[in-house]
Amino acid sequence: YGLEPLRVSAGAGTGKTSTLAHRMARLVDRGGILPEQVLGVTFTNKAADELARRIREVRAGASVPGHEVDVFTYHGFAAHLLRAYGVLVGMERDTRIITPPLTRRILRECVTATPFEVVDTTNVRGVIDSLIKLSGELADNLIHPDALLTGTPTDEVEARRAELATALVGFEEAKRRLGVCDYGDLMRLAVDLVRDHPLVADRIRVRYRCVLLDEYQDTNPAQRELFASLFGREVPVTAVGDLDQTIYEWRGASPANFEGFPGRFRRTDGLAARTLRLSFNRRSGQRILDLANRIRTRISVTDPAGDLVALDGTPPGEVHVSWHDDARREAEEIAYETRRLHEGGVAWSDMAVLFRRNRDIEPVRLALEEHDVPLQVADLGGLLQVPEIVEIHAWLRLLADPEDGPALVRILVGSRFRLGLSDLAPLSRWVAEQSRRTDDRSLGHTLVEALEHLDAIGVTGERRESLDGFRQLYRTLLAESQGTNLSDLVRLIMSRTGAWQEIEAMPAPADLTARLNVHRFLDFSEHWNPLGGWSKSPRCPSVDDIIPGQRATGTSTRSFCTTLLEGGSSLEAFLEQLESIRGDPAEGLDTARIGGEDAVTLMTVHRAKGLEWRAVFLPALYRGNFPATPRQLLDPARCDFTLPAHLRIDTEFRTHLDPSADHKERREWLRSRHYDQEWRLAYVASTRAKQYLYLSGAHWYGIPQPHKKPSRPSDLMETARRLDGVMIDRWTAQPPPRPETLRFPALQPGPDPVLGVTWEEALHKILADPDWAAHRAGHLGVRDLYDESVEEFEQTLLDLPEPAESEPAPSRTTVSVTGLVTYADCPKRYFWSEVDRLPRRPGPAARRGTQLHRRI
Repeated sequence: YGLEPLRVSAGAGTGKTSTLAHRMARLVDRGGILPEQVLGVTFTNKAADELARRIREVRAGASVPGHEVDVFTYHGFAAHLLRAYGVLVGMERDTRIITPPLTRRILRECVTATPFEVVDTTNVRGVIDSLIKLSGELADNLIHPDALLTGTPTDEVEARRAELATALVGFEEAKRRLGVCDYGDLMRLAVDLVRDHPLVADRIRVRYRCVLLDEYQDTNPAQRELFASLFGREVPVTAVGDLDQTIYEWRGASPANFEGFPGRFRRTDGLAARTLRLSFNRRSGQRILDLANRIRTRISVTDPAGDLVALDGTPPGEVHVSWHDDARREAEEIAYETRRLHEGGVAWSDMAVLFRRNRDIEPVRLALEEHDVPLQVADLGGLLQVPEIVEIHAWLRLLADPEDGPALVRILVGSRFRLGLSDLAPLSRWVAEQSRRTDDRSLGHTLVEALEHLDAIGVTGERRESLDGFRQLYRTLLAESQGTNLSDLVRLIMSRTGAWQEIEAMPAPADLTARLNVHRFLDFSEHWNPLGGWSKSPRCPSVDDIIPGQRATGTSTRSFCTTLLEGGSSLEAFLEQLESIRGDPAEGLDTARIGGEDAVTLMTVHRAKGLEWRAVFLPALYRGNFPATPRQLLDPARCDFTLPAHLRIDTEFRTHLDPSADHKERREWLRSRHYDQEWRLAYVASTRAKQYLYLSGAHWYGIPQPHKKPSRPSDLMETARRLDGVMIDRWTAQPPPRPETLRFPALQPGPDPVLGVTWEEALHKILADPDWAAHRAGHLGVRDLYDESVEEFEQTLLDLPEPAESEPAPSRTTVSVTGLVTYADCPKRYFWSEVDRLPRRPGPAARRGTQLHRRI
């Protein structure tokens, strides 16, 4: 194809990235374009690295050092422009980009400083969520919050929206004073740059003679305006995407972008850009593709000519459907089938279980663990339900907030201290009594404080030993965690609590599963940073610099400012991020990083886009769950955190969400868009499978208590069930009685085949009667064998070497030269730095040294 704009409609598994790589290589090799004149843009850093790697592979032997194709993410390209020309739109070169966790921290301060009258601020987290949603829609449509403050509100929704906009105005001011910007600012400022400065736009067009846009269906209106303003005329732009995989509308993606590409990027003769299609799927069997094509018919806006076809010679594949009594039975069947597939030659790592919601992960995870199937949970929301991660999470919460009673109780009743709620009752009564005696009700007492008064409370025996052990461990972690970055803090908790030893002591494959899940959490904490690349400012802004009009009366705001300028990862911000992720399957756009170990992957469908497995399981396909029923239709006339129709860029929103339009018509259009999203998500889920696709559901769901009414198969399940060639493994037509619980019972050891009782019971019997085992062996007629075994064991004990004598402790203490100099200068400083060490605030050099040693 020549140097003209082109839209490539590429279905799932048809080779989008390879097509882009070959397109770039052909333009360079035969189009007379230098590699550095080609711009490639995709969504994630991982995808950008993959695209660059594919280009190098395609052009192997033809690449010249220093002459490489520029590959950016969409936000990365905007940042690249602003780094060079940002001063023209008021953005300094040293401006740093803040990530969502730090955005929340700044917005919390803005909520405190804004005098809300109509907005209910009793739930601060809910207000922050509304601000984030409204801020995102403003940025996607290139609107400043001031635009919502013109005119007088006519109803309560507009009044609440105006108050939220007032807080966002303070947010914009705070970002300017801190010298930071968020991802939405990047696009808005980049569009202002190319629109208001034509000479800059001309220089960029001269720099890049050809542009290739990957995953174009996931772009938002602001990204579309940036590239249309720059390259909408006289530049050959190739956009590759799939309208049926537009699954990120909740964060601003606009299906209208891919639909309207031919009209916005026209050829040199003025005609609309051509569209070429990729429809040969290079991944799945035809039966799986038949289901995917049937799912496409449920999407209201799709191209009927884009049905997927398998390559010749590809095995047809298998689609299995089953409907079970309850979620527990469904999970067990998934475990049985994974073992059957593995015995048939399918690697554990070539199987995945994909979920619509994080809450459905736990039953399947428990069933796989019960059947000794190694697994890894790739979603952080699902990881927060894994026992090893729950323990770490509780320690992080307690170190951040000593008043977090639930976190403390979770640790004390866990596997290390093994206390019961009755053991903690005296502490709880002491806290309540002290609270009644205290005159100042603002001075609340905590369970952690009660641990310092165990003598007064009267705690004794084994319970006292456990609480003393926890108290000492808590003190140690509290002291050693001061000034420690987030990933090192997680490792410190793992080390001090003996978690690594517990994992290593687990039988296979439970040890592999636990290790993979812990490594996934460590990976998240390692890469988590609320402020990318922040360098220390020459001047520390005051609190009034951050939030105008707010006095620096509290330590929380001061510490917030210090955290920003020191650049360390704030534990409080990290915990807030975990809370926002909990139960949200759409959190995080990057394709999940899958470990190289041989284990079954558990993740949500949103995170699985771009991945593939030989066998894929889709559980919990009951009505209302997948496709999911809309929780709330985002009508601007009823939702204060959505942008009014007249301020949006896309004409379809202005047309269908006009306040003068009929309320029912608006709701019906929003409902239709929601279910389009759900069916696109189902299309993505089904096309992840190469050879085996399993769809399942059950009558009863709900943990800890089952739902009040049995569930019915979802439309996705019924669509698959009616498809020709589908194998129905099990179908329970009538629901059984409602079960009392769907939890998996704790594993109970079975009786020993010789002793006739469990090992625990046998130990108790031997403690009561040392001759019990011998009498039992005589009763069974194996007394001689028993005596021989006892004799061999006693001989083994006698053959053990004597313990080596420990060397006496050295009588002299070695002191470094630095220590002597410190002692001569200030004995007190020597004491607190060498004898009884106080935690030190780490400086930039210390942090770099720590990171270097950790990498080594």
